[in-house]
This record gives sequence, C-alpha cells and structure tokens, in this order.
Amino acid sequence: MANQLVVDLTNSINAASIVSGANLAGQSVQHYHHVGSKQYEGTNVVARNEIIYCAYKNSQILAAWVTPESVPASGTSVTVDLQSYIVGTGWTSVLSGTLTLSSTLTAYTPLALSVSSANLVPAVASTNSASLLRTVVTVTGAGTQVQGLSIDVVINENGT
Repeated sequence: MANQLVVDLTNSINAASIVSGANLAGQSVQHYHHVGSKQYEGTNVVARNEIIYCAYKNSQILAAWVTPESVPASGTSVTVDLQSYIVGTGWTSVLSGTLTLSSTLTAYTPLALSVSSANLVPAVASTNSASLLRTVVTVTGAGTQVQGLSIDVVINENGT
C-alpha cells in the first residue's frame, strides 16, 4: 500500500507539522493584509472617502488604528470611520463608534479603532456582490487642522 496523507480539515495544522520548504499553495493558507489610507505630513487633512480593500475570500478585520501627525487647534476636529459595503445594502460602519481627533490628542500616537463588525464576505460574481472596505474622513471647524494622518487596518483573509 502506498503512503497516504490523511488530513482532518476540521482542525488546523500547526506550524510544527509543516516541513521546511513544503511550498504550500497560496490558496491553502490564510493571508494577512495591511491596508490603509495616508494623508501626508505637512498638509492639512481633507475630507475624503477611500476604498482600501476588496474581499476576495472570507476575511476578518483583526485590528485598526489611526495615527495623527499633528494636533488640531481648539474648535477644529477630524472624524474617522471605517465602513464596509455589499451591493444592495450600501455602506455601513464596522466600528462601535467613529473616532474624533481633537485638540486633546497627542501627535504620533496610534489610536485604536473599536471594530464591532469584523467579518467581510468575498466578491461573488454570480450575484454581483462584493464586500469593500473604505475609510471615511470628515473635517469640521476653522483654524489649524491635523496635518498628516495615517489609517491602518490589518485583515486576515482565508485561503479557501
């Protein structure tokens, strides 16, 4: 009888079980994506919506944070939201609440976004649906705004 490899697909295979140089197919492993949006240091942050990710397979948001590169003047603020989209349902926030950057923040300090809906479903051509992820930045008030803003998101995408 030939050697057989029996894999129980209901359980995970730990790293120690994978032989060095095994050359696993990309679709067999989970992929971590680091995506985001950047408004460059030294320029005023402007209001904008930016699509940063399209789910290919079932995906989960693992972490998200915002890093302001300067402090806005009193009376001005920047609000950050993270939203997902599925055709037919529109844009919906994936956060417990938006994050508002005001004069009380500290420059260059990452601020965690509180993700309440982490799952993203893949694009399905037959139903013309896709799960997209976008950043939404709004600016209010007059005066010195935040200059430079980084929004970072880590996503785990299933291999199959």
